[in-house]
Amino acid sequence: MKKLLLLAALAASSMAVSAQDDVVNMVVNGNFEAPGYVQERAAYNWEGAPDELDLSYLPGWQLSTGGIWNGTICVMSGDDYAGDGDLRPEDDYNYLHFLGYYDNGWTTINAAQIVKNLVPGREYTLDFLLAENQPDGAWGPQAPDYGVSVSEVDGEGAGKLIIEEKNMCESQDFEYFSYKFTAPADGQVYLRFFLGNYYYEGNTKQNGNLWMDLDLVRIYSEEGDEEAPEAGVAGIINDAAPVEYYNLQGVRVNKADAKGLYIRKQGNKSTKVIL
Repeated sequence: MKKLLLLAALAASSMAVSAQDDVVNMVVNGNFEAPGYVQERAAYNWEGAPDELDLSYLPGWQLSTGGIWNGTICVMSGDDYAGDGDLRPEDDYNYLHFLGYYDNGWTTINAAQIVKNLVPGREYTLDFLLAENQPDGAWGPQAPDYGVSVSEVDGEGAGKLIIEEKNMCESQDFEYFSYKFTAPADGQVYLRFFLGNYYYEGNTKQNGNLWMDLDLVRIYSEEGDEEAPEAGVAGIINDAAPVEYYNLQGVRVNKADAKGLYIRKQGNKSTKVIL
């Protein structure tokens, strides 16, 4: 039955994704087009290391990689990555790229956010595009561990899984996935995408890179009376928006307790500052 549902979803994917403007997306920056993200060349520097980028700040999302030696998350952007007009609209230039280092990773790479202002008891749809590559390691195939989860945030059900899907994609090209869930009593859920990197020491790049690509993440109700999250509207800068500060690992900090280099965020505008 699950296979039949997935085939039906794939058959309808072009229509579903191209109609994204017809619904209110409750995920902030679900298409990764919002300005203000900060990424630089990854900090590791051993001989032969790939020239990869690493995000220190991404509007709307909390990122974790397990450390600079384990993997990166970056925004792939530009004409070379523009949408194909089918699954991805032609004006969609960005997607999120998870990369697990091929030698001794031992971590899980995450991108997550709390999705707020859902109507309790209402049915919502989560859909997204996903592609993935799981190469053989030095000692043969690795056990895959990648996917998506939705869980409760507060109350007695805090941490309780609403959705967890693993290893559902078998393609290096984007595929469309769609799931239904009911909003919990507090009207918010914790949304997380993850890529487990468990490659042993001594693995080589010749075996290929472990990666996962993500785009067009949406949570929406077909009843459609919600208001879109302000930070999810690319290009809007609200001078009245509160100012927030984040460290270079993307963790929010209290300005009064902070000293050093930080990311100052107001609305969708982000800048590096020294406090």
